[in-house]
Amino acid sequence: AQLEKTLADLGTDYLDLYCIHWPVPGRHVAAYLQLEKAQAAGQVRSLGVSNYAVQDLDELMASGATVTPSINQIEINPFLYRKETIAAFESRGVKMQ
Repeated sequence: AQLEKTLADLGTDYLDLYCIHWPVPGRHVAAYLQLEKAQAAGQVRSLGVSNYAVQDLDELMASGATVTPSINQIEINPFLYRKETIAAFESRGVKMQ
């Protein structure tokens, strides 16, 4: 329902990227699976996530997701440089932002 409202508000029939902002325990997998359906229907071109740890991605993919997220948006700065997290996501083809 929210995707349809967003498309209508923007006056378009698809989005280039749709991200899940936070991996809410018990809910993020179901939300992502719905986004996969929206992508298959042509409403979304790329799927992404934000604030996901490696364990969140593991849970997502082990729960039946078939589309690897294109991006993961997390805080990265000189004082918080998550080298292992970045390497783990990039090794799976997920761009970090």
